[in-house]
Amino acid sequence: MIPLPEFPDSWGAPPESADGWGGDIIVLAGGYGYGRKELSSWILQEMQQDKVSRHVQYPPAFGEQPRMMTRDYVPLPFGYGHGSGTTRTWLVLKAKQFYGVSPEQYEAAEAVHEI
Repeated sequence: MIPLPEFPDSWGAPPESADGWGGDIIVLAGGYGYGRKELSSWILQEMQQDKVSRHVQYPPAFGEQPRMMTRDYVPLPFGYGHGSGTTRTWLVLKAKQFYGVSPEQYEAAEAVHEI
């Protein structure tokens, strides 16, 4: 089994069907590494709820988001929508550092698995 990454506390625990080796292992939404499609779908659902509540949360392993932001508005990787170029760079670096994934890998998985 692939160990689950740490998620924001407010999300609670993912469904049991999202854990384990059954099914394809893909790059997860949110930059959370690798896991099952069901887990990625759950992550996307939680990320959408965060967007609706205007409280976007990033993987706890990434630490604090940079305080100084550029005033641009760019697409963010891993399903986060849009935001600062500073946030984009931070997400890319942290996802690679902690989970070994890149935005390109996520986009490829998204296209193939329709996550």
